[in-house]
Amino acid sequence: MSVGSTCLGIVLIEAVFPQAKEWGALFSSVSKIVDEISVSFKKEGVSARAMDNAHLSMVDFYIPKNAFETYTVIEEANLGIKLDDLNSVLKRATKNDKLRLSFDPSENSLVLAFISQIKREFVVNLIELGSNTPPMPNLSYEVTAIADPTALKEAVKDVGVVSDFATFEAEPNALYIKSKSSRGSVSLEFTKESGYLLDYQVKSDKKKIRASYGIKYLEYITSVDEAVSVSISFSNSAPLKLEYQIPGDIKLSFLLAPRADDE
Repeated sequence: MSVGSTCLGIVLIEAVFPQAKEWGALFSSVSKIVDEISVSFKKEGVSARAMDNAHLSMVDFYIPKNAFETYTVIEEANLGIKLDDLNSVLKRATKNDKLRLSFDPSENSLVLAFISQIKREFVVNLIELGSNTPPMPNLSYEVTAIADPTALKEAVKDVGVVSDFATFEAEPNALYIKSKSSRGSVSLEFTKESGYLLDYQVKSDKKKIRASYGIKYLEYITSVDEAVSVSISFSNSAPLKLEYQIPGDIKLSFLLAPRADDE
């Protein structure tokens, strides 16, 4: 299919991404927070931002145009996507598949083609969604750490064994994730020396900086496949920010509100 026209109408968007499975990892993570999302295709790249129904968590992602092998946007558009439908298709991607995306407004659908030795093409019907994107809060953080994503995910699972919340606590040379309940207690230490922290900065003279977050949402936002690193940012009783770097220059971030009794 060439960009510009088909037998059905005008193709306004067409792009080829080199690794289809990276898109699968991205939208699988997004679907932990929201069921549907408006994805913006602009000249400079693809982006989306949405908040969960409980207004406890926000998801935001961006893929620049130079991450694509080819990227053509004749007319910018916001495409409403039901994530269950999209993920059902993306799960069919194999390791060597490229992903071609195209949008023909006359059909109100997104065409996804997996390209390898065999070309497989799927059509996902779009839905009507409002174009209002929630603003990203302007937050400054006292603690920022770059960590191994798998280590963070496993730490959250460990805390979930004994409690329904996790406390992130920063000391000058170590980051702790801990909790305590009637079932017991748990404490995990992250340091640069251990190799689990690639970078660690505490921009405060306070002896300790701490904030607590619900385990259920932490499990959602730490289950990011394919990520190579995660930036963890927090301050006393402030929202947690996790920023993932996914191969293909995909940037995915989450905000999570602190527990009400921790504010």
